Amino acid sequence: MKTSHRLIVPILGMVITSIISMQHAWSNPSLPPGSPPGVQLDGDYTLIPCSIPDPQLLRTTYQKPVVVLPGACKSLATYQVRSCIDNRYTEWKGVANNYLVCEEIASSSEDGPLWQISSLLYKGGFRVGAGRQGETLYSSADFSVGIFTVSESGDSIFLVGNPREPRIAEFEIPEIINTRDILEMVRADNFLQEFEIFHDPDTRYDSGIAGFFRFSGLTAIDGKLIVNAFNWYDANGSETDTTSIIVDSNNLATSEIIGPFQLEGAARSAGWITPVPLNWQPRLGGTHVSGWSDGSINSRLSNGPSAYFWNPYEEALNKSVPGPISARVGLTFPLDNILFDYGLYGDFYNGDFSENEVILLNDRLNNDLWTYMSGATYGFIVPGTNTYVTLGSSGGHESGIGYKWQKADGSYCPGHCTKDPEDYYNYYWLWKLSDIEKAVNGELEPHTIRPYDFGVFDTIESKAPIGGGHYNPETGRLIISLRGGDDVSRYSRSPLFLVYDVVVNP
Repeated sequence: MKTSHRLIVPILGMVITSIISMQHAWSNPSLPPGSPPGVQLDGDYTLIPCSIPDPQLLRTTYQKPVVVLPGACKSLATYQVRSCIDNRYTEWKGVANNYLVCEEIASSSEDGPLWQISSLLYKGGFRVGAGRQGETLYSSADFSVGIFTVSESGDSIFLVGNPREPRIAEFEIPEIINTRDILEMVRADNFLQEFEIFHDPDTRYDSGIAGFFRFSGLTAIDGKLIVNAFNWYDANGSETDTTSIIVDSNNLATSEIIGPFQLEGAARSAGWITPVPLNWQPRLGGTHVSGWSDGSINSRLSNGPSAYFWNPYEEALNKSVPGPISARVGLTFPLDNILFDYGLYGDFYNGDFSENEVILLNDRLNNDLWTYMSGATYGFIVPGTNTYVTLGSSGGHESGIGYKWQKADGSYCPGHCTKDPEDYYNYYWLWKLSDIEKAVNGELEPHTIRPYDFGVFDTIESKAPIGGGHYNPETGRLIISLRGGDDVSRYSRSPLFLVYDVVVNP
């Protein structure tokens, strides 16, 4: 059941008895489940005639279009006032948010409760040494993009190394200190396996990715290591090789590597690999979910978090000969159907490049959902809930985005960048699995689904973007890496690891 939260309050002794009623796009069956109508904050209000002598009118705006907690809309509300002077309305005065309507939706259904970001508890963090751990200068964690996974024992981490060379190492997880001060965190220096080469057609293994090789996902299953990678700058969007299997994860140096496999979705799917709870597996069509929404060349990426469901046991782990891997699509956003707010842009967007630019550059300064600076680098399903969590980074929601423009210090952006360099943060998007199931079954187009919650993700005030993650459904523990987050040293930038408990309230 949904309840609409609107406030009607007295101003100067008068009770405003009418506020413009607006249709909530979430309930529009042709665009399920979109966002409520947005506030048009520009325009010359002095041209709007009025006949009531000298009244003051109040408008309520909200920071979010939808909330799960009952009564939360009120805490997200701000107010604006405008007057009728000389038969003309003045402009609205006061703090304005993007939404005129805030809906309070039910927190649970027959599919389980909707998990809330407030149920994520920070437990501390740890560091990893940036020194050389292997045979070459680049055999280190220095400047690693942060793709990693936790071993099946839970005691160690497999981490990709410096992007100059495609290597993987294993180190022991140190003591986790509950602090927000990086200097107080324990550094992991005990490497169980040094950085060993993975992709090198001349000496080891050919992943099929000819140029701009970039790791995008790792997971450990049955003593093996599944590796996802892609071409960071695939201008033609033609690369299909995605997945390889390191047969013996305890022997990175000499283990047989089988591949490359071609996971359906390519650059839109070949990232994280996380388990699907047993009760959702037959409904979603896979034992694991994969996705990826970060990189260059938007035409071949998902312009919003993605979800592809597949079975690595049947499709890869038990095969000796590589080939295509089928997947069922539950969430994806091609360039002509990007993730955008229906309420703010529904009457404007038709998938053309010019409309994409207005939204992704945030020209109107009201887009807080997905921009050119957005990317999702990890996703997982919370067991016992109706929630798919996707994490990444975003920016330009307050200042907008420029392309190769000159910054205040005189330098130029190499590509897209936020107009305010501080307008950048880590982000989350929460999705209903029951909506995604409808897309898997063909009842909805995957690009029509919208998150029920999204916003800034707490990473101890660090601006370093989320590089990767690992969620253990048995312990409820989430570990994320911040790319270049360990900035203690002047000369090195290793990933910083933060630890959280994902609490599921009964």
